Order: sequence, then structure tokens, then C-alpha cells
Amino acid sequence: MRRAIVSGSVFEERIGYARAVVDGDRVHVSGTTGFDYASMTISRSARCGRP
Repeated sequence: MRRAIVSGSVFEERIGYARAVVDGDRVHVSGTTGFDYASMTISRSARCGRP
């Protein structure tokens, strides 16, 4: 049985994105970044490891 682990992001509902998916005895985790919804930008620390 599969179960999606979600955070409540608008992207999860709009495009079916999930932070992780539990599938039986396995957990598949997506890559995540810090996103600032106020400015609609990705945090600087998440950009290719550059400050």
C-alpha cells in the first residue's frame, strides 16, 4: 500500500507532488528546497550550495 507524505504545499495538490512516498517497507524521498512563498523565490542556500 502506498501513502504520500505531504506538507500542504500548493504544488502537492496542483501537480501531485509529495515530499515522500511510503510504499510497503520502502520510503522514497524527493529532493526539497527552502522556498519563500512571500517572495516566490528559492532560498539562496539551496542554490547549488552557494551562499
